[in-house]
Amino acid sequence: VIAELVWAKNRFNPPVVMFIDDVFVLNLDWLKEFVPLYQKLIGLPFICDAHPAGVTPELVKLLKKAGCNLLIFGVQSASERVRRDVLRRPETNEQIRRATEICRNYNLKFTVDHILNIPGDTINELVEAFNFYSQLRPTVINTFLLTYYPSVEIIQNALDAKILNQFDVKEINEGK
Repeated sequence: VIAELVWAKNRFNPPVVMFIDDVFVLNLDWLKEFVPLYQKLIGLPFICDAHPAGVTPELVKLLKKAGCNLLIFGVQSASERVRRDVLRRPETNEQIRRATEICRNYNLKFTVDHILNIPGDTINELVEAFNFYSQLRPTVINTFLLTYYPSVEIIQNALDAKILNQFDVKEINEGK
């Protein structure tokens, strides 16, 4: 990773690095080896993804030391029901809240990603999201529309909710 970053830094001279990788911060031992090399050979501010359930003070301190200036949380929905039953994401709102509090305690900016048009999401759950994010006070709330990929389970949820029809599913499965 460091060799690729050195090449990219020399070739493109970027002002910031963005690690779009859900497992970038997952292995703390690897990160502890990575940080001093990154500081010495790259030394650029960076942005990365993290799963809220894995955020600890130790992790945030290490990221800050390395030059992380923004952490991205893929919350996707503020509804625990939608995350659990539709998105198959078991994290709780309390875990998300705790992760954001840790970031705030160490002055690390954070964003949350929220997906709109999730099958089964209700108006009440969107209001719940608004209230939840208002409490968290992220630096940015990124919103996205749900993208359907071929043969994924959530397609059945969309069919049941009449968001998609069989023609749509055929198109999705053909990569259109």
